[in-house]
Amino acid sequence: MPRKHIVPKERDLQLLSGLEGLSWVSPKQLHRLATSLSFSNCGRNDVIFSEMEERGTQVCILLSGVARLTCLNSRKERVLVTLIAPGVIPDLPFLIPKIDCRFQCDAFTDCRVGRIRSHDFMQIVLGVQLPDFRKLSANAVAHWSQLLMRCSNLFRFRLHERLAITLLQLGSEFGARDPSGLLLRVPLTIEELAQLVGASRQKTAEQMTQLEHEAVIIRRGRQVVLRPDRLEALVQREMAFDELR
Repeated sequence: MPRKHIVPKERDLQLLSGLEGLSWVSPKQLHRLATSLSFSNCGRNDVIFSEMEERGTQVCILLSGVARLTCLNSRKERVLVTLIAPGVIPDLPFLIPKIDCRFQCDAFTDCRVGRIRSHDFMQIVLGVQLPDFRKLSANAVAHWSQLLMRCSNLFRFRLHERLAITLLQLGSEFGARDPSGLLLRVPLTIEELAQLVGASRQKTAEQMTQLEHEAVIIRRGRQVVLRPDRLEALVQREMAFDELR
């Protein structure tokens, strides 16, 4: 029985149209996508999808809010992997062949989420069959995941640089212009930052203090202002220094 299309709310259509990751999609395709999505509100910590769900059956689109991706470590503790800004939430495959690392996505803030079957999403947005897309993307993902692993082993960044790189990435996704630099619009705790960089809370707190002393970040209570040019210079300097060692 064909799915009954519901006229989307104007606000949902506006949010969908404003997503940078779908800016190349035509208005006609966006409207068709909006009428095919099922929308829901997720409160903070609500699960958007769990690691127990079958992978690749649906596409989730974050219309507003901030989501987080987590996984279980070797001690079965849930750790933060990354924060996700509005857009299509990635359906991550196995990054390393035959090693099953499953991810859970939940709401870091209040979120508006749209869901659609993966097959329908591919038909509307790309006009291709889902099996064909998976065959093509599987090769690309395998190649880039191997390259990322090699790069991480080659650079072997210390915690100081890992933290700087993580702050730069957060600034590009969640930064707002500020007279002093980029204001992070997501209030991260030291524990959450520590999980993102793979370090202890104490070591991360020490490094944040060091970055503040180096004047590459400014702390205003729980708010953090980044100075991207100085953070980038710090990483470039350390990379050049590592090459000489």
